[in-house]
Order: sequence, then structure tokens, then C-alpha cells
Amino acid sequence: MILMNLKASWRDNLVWVVKVNLACLLINTSVLLLLGCLSWLDFAFVAWASHFSMILLLEAGILFLAGGLVALSSSIFASKVREYVFHSDEVWTAEKQAKSGKKANVILFEGLALFLESLVISVLIL
Repeated sequence: MILMNLKASWRDNLVWVVKVNLACLLINTSVLLLLGCLSWLDFAFVAWASHFSMILLLEAGILFLAGGLVALSSSIFASKVREYVFHSDEVWTAEKQAKSGKKANVILFEGLALFLESLVISVLIL
């Protein structure tokens, strides 16, 4: 997996998002082509593009949820729950929350890129 560097600039984060995006597109394309070959059916472009768009939309939704959970995991509420319920010695700090927010922003940006790609593909096949 491609790891993100939190001390990187926005330009480096954008490059990371593009790399992950290309990896998602290659994986999705190869899976759909493999399924098309295994089904022994005439694999029309319209059907392929609509499935491709739905897969991208599903991945975008998963990334939106993951980004939200990453941001929520370091909030003061989650820290207090861990402290009282699980008797954790972990203390909430603003630095941890800022670091988690940066991670969440990059994940959400990748989800946004996949969502926009799914919309573009959906519009192109109409």
C-alpha cells in the first residue's frame, strides 16, 4: 500500500492522491475485464462503464466513511469514551487531533476524486 507522509506539502499529498487513484482505476479495470472474460458474454461498453461507475461510487463512499472515522477517532469525545469505558491512560491532545485531521483530509480528498470520476463516467455514458 502507498503510505502517506503527514509532514508533506499539499502538492505531495495531491501526488499521493493521484497515485492511489490510478491504482484504484487499474484494479477496477482489471477486475471488470476479468469478470467480463469469465462470464463468456458479449461485454458491451455501456454495461462496463455503468459497472465501473458504480464501483467507483462504492469506493468513494467507503473512503468518505473511513475519513470520517479517522477524524472522529481522535476527537475529545472518543478519547473520553476510551478513557472511561476502556480505562485507557491515553490523554487527548490537540496535536493528535490535528494529525488525525490531516490524515482524514487526504483520505476524504481521495474519496472526492473517486466520486467526481464516477460522476464523469456516468455522464459520459448517457
